[in-house]
Amino acid sequence: MNNNEKKSSIEVLGPEDFAKKKASVEDWGFGAETPVTPEPPEPPEKKSGKKFIIIAIVVLLLLLLAIAAVFGLSKINSGKAETTEPETTVAAQEEAGEDFSIEAVIIEVPELEGKTLAEAKELLEKNNISYEVFEEYSDSVEKDAVIAQSIESGSEITEDALIYITVSLGKEEKPADSNNKPAVTEKKIALEYVVMSPSAPSLYPGKSVKINVTAFPENATEKEYMLIPDDYLVISVGADNTIKALAPGKSAVTAYSKDGKVLGSITVTVKEPEPKAPATKAPETKPAATRPVTEYVALTTQAPKTTKAPVVKYKITFEPNGGTVSEVSRYVEKDGKYGTLPIPTRSGFTFDGWYTEGGAKVTASTELAYNKDHSLVAKWKEKAYTVSWNNCTGCDITVTRTSSPAGASTGNLSSGSDVFHGDVLSVTYSPLAGYSITSKGSSNITVSGNIDSNTIYAQTTLKEYTYDIVYKSSNGTNLGSSTIKNKHGVTTTVSAPAKKGYDTPASQTVTWDKESKTITFIYNPSKVSPTVKTGRVDDNVTEQYYKVTIEYKNRKSDSVQVRLVYEQTIKKPYFSEYEYLVRLTAGGKSNEKVVVPFGTWKRANGTDTDRTRSVKTEWITISGISPSTQTVDVKVYQWMENFNGTDMGDGVNISFKANIPVY
Repeated sequence: MNNNEKKSSIEVLGPEDFAKKKASVEDWGFGAETPVTPEPPEPPEKKSGKKFIIIAIVVLLLLLLAIAAVFGLSKINSGKAETTEPETTVAAQEEAGEDFSIEAVIIEVPELEGKTLAEAKELLEKNNISYEVFEEYSDSVEKDAVIAQSIESGSEITEDALIYITVSLGKEEKPADSNNKPAVTEKKIALEYVVMSPSAPSLYPGKSVKINVTAFPENATEKEYMLIPDDYLVISVGADNTIKALAPGKSAVTAYSKDGKVLGSITVTVKEPEPKAPATKAPETKPAATRPVTEYVALTTQAPKTTKAPVVKYKITFEPNGGTVSEVSRYVEKDGKYGTLPIPTRSGFTFDGWYTEGGAKVTASTELAYNKDHSLVAKWKEKAYTVSWNNCTGCDITVTRTSSPAGASTGNLSSGSDVFHGDVLSVTYSPLAGYSITSKGSSNITVSGNIDSNTIYAQTTLKEYTYDIVYKSSNGTNLGSSTIKNKHGVTTTVSAPAKKGYDTPASQTVTWDKESKTITFIYNPSKVSPTVKTGRVDDNVTEQYYKVTIEYKNRKSDSVQVRLVYEQTIKKPYFSEYEYLVRLTAGGKSNEKVVVPFGTWKRANGTDTDRTRSVKTEWITISGISPSTQTVDVKVYQWMENFNGTDMGDGVNISFKANIPVY
């Protein structure tokens, strides 16, 4: 027997053991007053031969009993447990005075999930475990891989237990009809419940009963179910629904569908064995007894079977209560002590001991709190941690505790405050004026350890503002625009660019202290002097000169007024007997001719001095110009007429661009 196998057995004493312990009639319970007539003594050689025959018969009987006990147990064959006996009641067993001794082999269930069906079968058959295979489609588990097992790996069962394994058929391929449309599949009707009988069987160890299962509704298409015992060390369930009693106690047998739905349940009771000793028959009285009474009684009376009381153990389950524990459960003898208890672990918590369901703390030396299967629950204390962070340049960091499983007060925290496992913290990062946050830490934190500046932090940068610059004239003319960038808090001098025809305004000192701002520069139009042109009037006779001056006024965004100031000089000693006339043409418009007031000069009157005369034309309005126009085209025509008003044909055209101011 290896170390993984555990056996519980009931001692059975044979006749030879009984004979060794009984030395006289009184020891067998017969009174001294019972008359026994001894037979005459036999010869020694005959006496020895008869004794040898009796001993041989007894040994043979014991050997047959041992063989019957071995082959009376259920055997496992090809993954199925054999049915060994029909339904037996406790009363029938008691009345028959049967032997309830049983020897069970304890087996640890291997890990099957994720293994192939072949690997699972090999493991189960290697450990002599009966099994039954269910199949179902799965989108996530490969074909022929084990999806689930009915008994958790590491559990302890007997060799009569049955385990169900669910194996993947792979992804379900839905058939299509001839038009490539999905075929209509038959509607599946699931099991709703089952009825099991007998509903409360009661057995002695080593006995079996077959459970009849009726499934409802009767038209269910999914009729597969599993019968799973609650305690594998009390009973086992075979493939044909045969329940075998293993040890005293109670165990539920629950019917499950393939998808884990509970369909029904019964409770099986395995009673403590109370075997009856077989009745001892008194030997017949013979008139001529020749042998000693003690020898006759010892050889002919069958010794009553002696039953050794089984050890009662209870299952103690360790509930880690959110943590993990290496030992899931153990069995402890009735009225025994719990013994050295496992130490569970849980992230963020300190273990505070094992407690009963009633709230009593237990230790290794504590006796069982209940004489039944029960659980011990781990209690925990939240670990204390600290929360800290660094000051942020250009921002404020606010940390607020919003809830605490440990019961700590909620509200704002300062750097270095205590926090507890499970506390929920809300972190707010607020930039100051002129700053923007480029990166930051967590905003919502559930505490599971110390929190520092690796979790709560913020990095900022100065904001960069773009300001608009507008250029306009004093008359309101839009002279253009531009932009300028700088970071928050910068103060600098902004200069206006030169604009042709305008006086450049002075520079401005600007501070970048808000998101937006407009810088405006006002330009005054530059003053423009009247345009002057001079030249000689060549008449091939006299020496004459002219001076043309173009004056302007009323400059508008799209117009201006101009006029001609004409001046003519006749040098001495020359004179003229003709009249001189001029006309101004500008912007496609011409004014009336104007006579230069020389009058008629007599030769005798004009020989000793230069004579100069000037004249002004009317104002001409030039339209269709832009605010930035700085010159206009003008033409001055000067000519002579005789006294009858005829043009002498030697006139002078003077064309040029006259300056005007911008608007």
